[in-house]
Amino acid sequence: TIIFAFPDFIKNVFEYSLNRSQGIGKSNIVWFFITHDFILFVLLIFSLVNIKRNKFLGLLSVFGILFFFLYQDIYYLYLNFLIPFLVLSFPEFYSSIQRNFDLQKAILPTILIPFLLYSLITYTAGFMDLQKVNLVEITDAIKKENPKVLYGVNDITPSLSHSTGVPLLNGIIDTNSNIFRKGILNSKKMTADAIYQKAIIVTHGYSYPMQGVEEQVVDEIFDKEQVKKSCKLIKSFPVQMEGAENRLNLLRCF
Repeated sequence: TIIFAFPDFIKNVFEYSLNRSQGIGKSNIVWFFITHDFILFVLLIFSLVNIKRNKFLGLLSVFGILFFFLYQDIYYLYLNFLIPFLVLSFPEFYSSIQRNFDLQKAILPTILIPFLLYSLITYTAGFMDLQKVNLVEITDAIKKENPKVLYGVNDITPSLSHSTGVPLLNGIIDTNSNIFRKGILNSKKMTADAIYQKAIIVTHGYSYPMQGVEEQVVDEIFDKEQVKKSCKLIKSFPVQMEGAENRLNLLRCF
């Protein structure tokens, strides 16, 4: 990488990745970690308390926490690097509990097993239908409209381009909102191009009728005023997202 792509390495890692703005709120990630992986959370605390006995695991936990607070756009999966090391601290944690509290051998496993089962059930229930959509139904809806291009959120629009054979607007695959925040792409220009090129827009939305909340376009990659003036909702699909968004909407701009 350094020999063949050093300028791109500096640009994409240091200028972009390490400085991109926050996506998911850190408080949500902390709460997710505690509620879904309580045993790992306890092991993290134990590694910090036990740092004098095991400097390697303790310092790794310290640097993991520093990474969490200093890096802006943290995400759940970025914490995976800690898991193997937290697991390695478990035998010491187990023996420490047994030594300090003089418990019978069966008590600690009896306490741990329900927590493990709870984590398994929580993950299974929470992720089984996460971001699951009927790709065939969405593909058919797009083909029926016969657009010239597709423009939309990066989590599904490239897949829809492949399944429908409709090209992406200006050939741009990555429409992550951070790219727009950095000024690499401009939402007003991209939206204007989409309207001019007779696109179908793929966007996330909110639909909570009981609370009186109905928003067809919530993503930063669109200029909402242009979309409202020139585009019409043709199809809306329910979807379970990690955030408050619960719809995937198709809007025709021609």
